[in-house]
Amino acid sequence: MTFISTKKYPKNSEFGDFINENGGYTNASTTMENTIFTFEIGNEAFDEALDRFIHFFIDPTLDDEATEKEINQVNP
Repeated sequence: MTFISTKKYPKNSEFGDFINENGGYTNASTTMENTIFTFEIGNEAFDEALDRFIHFFIDPTLDDEATEKEINQVNP
């Protein structure tokens, strides 16, 4: 759910699209105590990718429709 959208980058899946368009990938894993978010991308796109990434923690939107979709993927 974290990688849905932000106020600065409001389009759903914009982060994933940007990463894919620049030859990278994202991943996340959760244990009982930790959640780890990772992404890999080429150096030339790193600054913009990092800006997009940090906005998930600064100004996430978590709109109802996207949140419901994510919940249903985890708990059908």
